[in-house]
Amino acid sequence: MAGGNPELINRIAFKNETLKQLKELGVWLVDASPFALYSSNNDIDLRPYYREVLNLCWNLLIREQIEDANPNDIMVIGHNVYNALSENLTSLFQDRGINIFNFFQPQAHIAAEMHLMQFQEYYRNCHQE
Repeated sequence: MAGGNPELINRIAFKNETLKQLKELGVWLVDASPFALYSSNNDIDLRPYYREVLNLCWNLLIREQIEDANPNDIMVIGHNVYNALSENLTSLFQDRGINIFNFFQPQAHIAAEMHLMQFQEYYRNCHQE
């Protein structure tokens, strides 16, 4: 990465450190899809397939990972992800007493107060005993 973008390098280092700290707290991140569903240059619009792809990933990959992890709580980041997977999550985990939380994505266009409330809720959930 010599000669690379210093801002990008700092962002990656920050994300890496954040993931290490979350791991130390017992928080594991699982992406709902191993595939990018948004094109950065808008050449392919995958939105019509979003729910279908997430449910396929759930059935083939994610469900087993989450079941094996035996979580105390599940925090879903992104309302579109939650809307696509809520039936699967609820039917599998709610009867087990596992709380399912739904949050906006960190870059969501919402009021600052809502961002603060969400970050406080993230903190509470990640620092439970």
